[in-house]
Amino acid sequence: MSASFNFSDPWLRFLNEVNPCEPQAIQAHRNQVAEGEALPDPMPEDESAFLGFLLRQLDVRLAVQVGGSAGYAALIAAEAVRHNAGPGGRVFTFSDTGDFTKTARSLWQSAGVESTINCDPSPARQGLNDLALSGYEGRIDFVWIDRDVIVGLELYEQALTILHTGGTLVFAGARSQTSGVQDIARFAHKDQRVRSVVSTSGDGLLLITKTS
Repeated sequence: MSASFNFSDPWLRFLNEVNPCEPQAIQAHRNQVAEGEALPDPMPEDESAFLGFLLRQLDVRLAVQVGGSAGYAALIAAEAVRHNAGPGGRVFTFSDTGDFTKTARSLWQSAGVESTINCDPSPARQGLNDLALSGYEGRIDFVWIDRDVIVGLELYEQALTILHTGGTLVFAGARSQTSGVQDIARFAHKDQRVRSVVSTSGDGLLLITKTS
């Protein structure tokens, strides 16, 4: 079991015992990585459990995922929106990394969720702008920005544009001092349009709710 920090084995066993099981496709990918195959690094397991729980708790039906994690976040989101909305659930994902797209599509096919995911190879900023212009401004329930994305205020504003009031924006990788997430956290802390909190789950998560 992979987790975010150097936890003790008893704690890891406890997390494995009480957290929801991951999709089999993700478990198989983790095993391949553990055996030394040259595949993208997987999302921390405690973070994936938290993401799945959050998506179902928030009754997310339209989600956006930006960046890597080998397609893990999009797969978890796809399973959640199917649970919440049936065939009407949709995940829009953006990545301009060809290797990511190939690996992710294979993962989604294995899990049987590819039809729920719209995978756009556009860079994040272009993809979010196109999504807003195509009729999704103010309609998205949830946006996940992965840890491999270098973020800035433009991306933050674009995400808020497509979210409806009450929607949730999450940046992974908040522990990194180079990804830009900490600067976004400082800005969001003073932004009257949102509520925000930083969690130590995974590699650090910045959670933001659009309030107006």
